[in-house]
Amino acid sequence: MNDLLFGAFTRVGNKWPQSVCHRLVACYVAILLVPAANAFGQGFNITQIGTLGGEQSLASGVNNRGDVVGSSFTAGNLASHTFVYRKGVLRDLHPFVDSGFGGSGGINNSGQIAGWLTTAPGAAVAAFYGANGITVMGSLGGFWAVAEAVNNVGQLAGWSYLPGNANTHAFLYSDGVMTDIGLLGHASFASGLNDFGVVVGGFIDDRGASTQHAFVYRDGVMSELDPFNGTNNLSMAVGINNVGQVIGWGLVEDNWRGFVEFNGAITELGSNYFPYSINESGQIVGDYCAGTSYCIEHPFLYTNGTLTDLNDLIPRNSGWELLTAFDINDRGQIVGHGIRDGKFRAYLLTPESKTK
Repeated sequence: MNDLLFGAFTRVGNKWPQSVCHRLVACYVAILLVPAANAFGQGFNITQIGTLGGEQSLASGVNNRGDVVGSSFTAGNLASHTFVYRKGVLRDLHPFVDSGFGGSGGINNSGQIAGWLTTAPGAAVAAFYGANGITVMGSLGGFWAVAEAVNNVGQLAGWSYLPGNANTHAFLYSDGVMTDIGLLGHASFASGLNDFGVVVGGFIDDRGASTQHAFVYRDGVMSELDPFNGTNNLSMAVGINNVGQVIGWGLVEDNWRGFVEFNGAITELGSNYFPYSINESGQIVGDYCAGTSYCIEHPFLYTNGTLTDLNDLIPRNSGWELLTAFDINDRGQIVGHGIRDGKFRAYLLTPESKTK
């Protein structure tokens, strides 16, 4: 995903890009509801994270220490590398590549980062970066595997091709062992993981290759999650917190709707809201589409039942236009990317109360 540093996270016309479509097979969006401006009282201070020498960067994950993982073009804009930002310093993690999907849990509170390592052209193994450098986890026997999420006890979840490279299965990696948890259909992949080893993601079965269904994997059992009881349950689960709240989106009458699921109850976030991350307080960040004929991407914050455009919560004279919000930690810090001085830049938002 780093090879498509910005196109990977921006919808093209009225379609989701291919890098997001590998999680959501039918990739269309429609007219949406726009959140009310200034509906949330808390403001944020914004920190520009910088680059690894190139012109553009984005941030995809943040832990409770405020460490940020993301991607940046290097000098000459010829390549994009994964970075970790800690205490004002950017560190290039090449050749390691982070999972690049924001609130999937890509960095834990110990600084471990989920991702992959290219082993040959067109081949990669799941890996994570930590205090001892890069640790290779391997695959389920296929040519490509990716770790998407890491929790605070060092477990990782992701997906891997199987021998023969025809299908992918979700996996849970714990104590050095990668376990295939793709039990419901022909193909599956994991996107989120909490500290109790509960995994969420999507799977494909006999209902068709273009129909993806959300799942929750708990205590060795993978169960389908059908948030809206829609036809064929076209849906995706992307994140889960330690309370057990699951976030994702599903299709209802040709309209994508974000949701929060908890103990069987569904809270709908609205039409064309795509949540990416939820913290332990139930705060959610993600993107929504503003526009009618095509999607104009904006980031949102959901807290205490209120949806607010993050652009309404930063200083008006900041010079920023925020485009995405990929992760939120338990301190309420948020990361993503926006435009500053005509360039795409990674940012870190910190609630004003946390900086005083």
